[in-house]
Amino acid sequence: MKGIGVLIALVTAIGWGAVCGGLRAPFFAVAAGGLGAAALAFWLDRAVLVGPDTRSRNDFYLILASAIGFFAVVGVGTASVGYIVGNGLLHP
Repeated sequence: MKGIGVLIALVTAIGWGAVCGGLRAPFFAVAAGGLGAAALAFWLDRAVLVGPDTRSRNDFYLILASAIGFFAVVGVGTASVGYIVGNGLLHP
């Protein structure tokens, strides 16, 4: 199924952020986990991102760079939301 890797990575990022929030970890740890979730999403959906249909396009490298940047922003942002939730639930 296409896109399931992104869903798995988002759940992972939220969980990582919640754990970091519960432990009151520094933001560097949250950002590193978010980037790790972004790498996980890219790895799990690499067949779609670098498939023959995408690779044959003239702007393949632009699409690839955009996907990496998008995953990085979404991964860190989602982990940050998890951090806020974990911190708010465990340390009201």
